[in-house]
Amino acid sequence: MQKIVTNNGQATGVTFRDTFRKEDPPVTVNCDNVIANCAMPIVPSLLDEPYASALGKKIDAHPNSTSLLCMYLGFKQKVDQFGVKYYSNFIQGDDVKRLKDVHPNQLGDWAKRSFIFVDYEKVDAGLAPPDKAAGVICAVDYLKQWEGLSDEDYKAKKEEVAQILLQRLDEKFPGIKESVEYYEVSTPKTIKRYTSNPGGAVYGFAQTLDLTASKRFRNNFLIPNLYFASAWAFPGGGFEGSIMAGFLAALQMNKDKIWTPCDDAKFSDSRIVAVTGLETLDDETLELRFEKPDAFDHQEGQYAILNLKDPQVTALDVPYRWLPLASNGEEDQLKFKIQLDGSSFSKSCERIDIGDEAMVFGPMG
Repeated sequence: MQKIVTNNGQATGVTFRDTFRKEDPPVTVNCDNVIANCAMPIVPSLLDEPYASALGKKIDAHPNSTSLLCMYLGFKQKVDQFGVKYYSNFIQGDDVKRLKDVHPNQLGDWAKRSFIFVDYEKVDAGLAPPDKAAGVICAVDYLKQWEGLSDEDYKAKKEEVAQILLQRLDEKFPGIKESVEYYEVSTPKTIKRYTSNPGGAVYGFAQTLDLTASKRFRNNFLIPNLYFASAWAFPGGGFEGSIMAGFLAALQMNKDKIWTPCDDAKFSDSRIVAVTGLETLDDETLELRFEKPDAFDHQEGQYAILNLKDPQVTALDVPYRWLPLASNGEEDQLKFKIQLDGSSFSKSCERIDIGDEAMVFGPMG
């Protein structure tokens, strides 16, 4: 999004541009209410004056929360046999003796840092096959500890941290390291890249005495019909706070009733395309063919995001995938090869009909 449009003390619309097709002109959509569910420190750059300065003045003094390092783990078997009894398991750092030791520990040697290991198989997560397990190691971290590294050094540091944490996990639960068949590390840099949260701050503003509980920013505190719904708004925190903030914003909008009669104008999105054909190539592969969006210039092997508009199966899955394009730029259609892996996404693709719609973002890569 490029701008929140304001006029006469109201938010009257949003202007956005396709990230993947920057040559396309920006589009403005008029609306009665705007919900900013992005990081609140980003919003001033989207506003005209005097609102940009007014919001900046309100929030600039408040520090951001910490970020996280997460190490995602796939195990060959259930991990109960290694002594894992609980869903969440806290492994305390050796140098944490008093409360004042906590913050230095979060910045210190990974061989001594406190972290949490979560065994998702202790709940009905459905994240792993019946005979296997999924888990995560999570620790407080900061973006500044990952900045200024070359790509090579960044990857090397991730691997070094991964091995340290795996060894420490094995010391707590002997034998568990040998059961790991997949692992991947995300850092505050990863979180910043995919969420646009400044500093990778997963919890929004820090929960300081000046900005905790009812003191956090609520709903439409700046402009009557501009609502805030994210970890940065009330009540704050991680995903639970974000969900609650969205719920509260919806309740407030319903209470405020800032609505005008619908003018029946429909936004035409050229990224929405219809299925033109499908073919089972073998037992493991399905080819889907779609209309080609306007001005979609691509080469075979580039990637696009295929987002099913009305997926028929959604259990424990998202309705989109990053997929290589199987068509070349000369064809008048887009082709994707779908791996029939038993996921809800692939099952939805198998049940798709000619004329069903999807949204295509890209190309990229």
